[in-house]
Amino acid sequence: MVVDSPDLSAIGRRFELDGTTLTIGRSAKGLGAIADPRLSRQHLRLAGPGPERMEVEDLGTRNGSFLSGQPLTRPTPLLVGQVLSAGDTFWVVDEPPRPEELPAHPDTTGAVPEVVGASALILALRRSIETLAPVPGSVLILGPTGVGKEVVARALHHRSRRTGPFVALNCAAIPQEIAEAELFGARKGAYTGAVVDRAGAFVEAHGGTLFLDELGELPRPLQAKLLRVLEERLVQPLGGGPAVPVDVRVLAATNAALDQDHFRSDLFARLAQFVLRIPPLAARRADVLPLWDHFMSVEGRGGERPRTPELSEALLLHDWPMNGREVLRLVRLLLMVGMPGVPCGLDELPEALQAPLLRRDLEAPVQDQGPPEDVGPGKPALEALLQRAQGNITTVASELGVHRQQVYRWIRRLRLDVRQFR
Repeated sequence: MVVDSPDLSAIGRRFELDGTTLTIGRSAKGLGAIADPRLSRQHLRLAGPGPERMEVEDLGTRNGSFLSGQPLTRPTPLLVGQVLSAGDTFWVVDEPPRPEELPAHPDTTGAVPEVVGASALILALRRSIETLAPVPGSVLILGPTGVGKEVVARALHHRSRRTGPFVALNCAAIPQEIAEAELFGARKGAYTGAVVDRAGAFVEAHGGTLFLDELGELPRPLQAKLLRVLEERLVQPLGGGPAVPVDVRVLAATNAALDQDHFRSDLFARLAQFVLRIPPLAARRADVLPLWDHFMSVEGRGGERPRTPELSEALLLHDWPMNGREVLRLVRLLLMVGMPGVPCGLDELPEALQAPLLRRDLEAPVQDQGPPEDVGPGKPALEALLQRAQGNITTVASELGVHRQQVYRWIRRLRLDVRQFR
């Protein structure tokens, strides 16, 4: 799937090959035609020997092609999650989820814009949300920290037929001594510090949805009481008094497999009437740039900073251990340290995101990087530019009106160490 390109009409284009071959380049035919000035006329060849295997080959181009950050030197099988780059165009090897992982009615459209992404999995997840939203059963949302489980829960609530509020409760953040009161309510004087009656999350969510995040952290003594409430639809406040009837749909989420020794299997079965699985961002890299652009638009509020091709590649190659939460944190950082409208340069990124591209650019053989007569500005002038830019290659490239990779070619040819200017 094309995830970024100067040819905006190509973004989102999918190549599904089965026993066929597709050539990609500026003068290629059909789906392979991409108007990227840094692509060769015939740049890449994709071959699909079968439905489970696809290979990619660089066609001897000067600028080369890269697979997951490494130079593509021979025909190579493509694996799910890899990033393919050529010129300023980037592809991600995507894979749809199995139907049983994300149940959806075939007639659903998946019109859930708040769930951001472009991967086949996110498209299927949107259809599942639309399918399950009006269903009264409980939904368990599985996925690592930061993938947006609460976003999915809110989307389910907003598309349901329930008119009450959405109440979110983080089970990991509740002190154990007041957990029961937080869930089911408490009467004045029921425990130390209970100076007034407390309604509890179930009563607050009456007529609506209760979202239990970090479900695996719920103390085991409360699990039996929660199961009883789910079955009887009655809440008994801590400290006595009459039971309170409640009409609540419960959604739950956890970032890890539930420990069977700690978590009741009957409660799990009750909460997991439907299950939605959201894998980490590293397993669905087609969502990285849409998430980045979404957060940049929301946080920038009209003062966004554009992406450069180098930034796009660095973002696509990073594994994002904290998932979407880490993307948001980096967007906020770059908005704080840079000026609105000024493109985000590779040099502004944390070292972990810069490293793969810097290592590749610095280690590439000089003899493979253009004609020998292409000497550039000369050593003294290039040193002066690097000194003035404090080693920022993007700034030097902009001043010289060339691509960043060209600056690295000159640096290698002149045997300069860019680190001494930083």
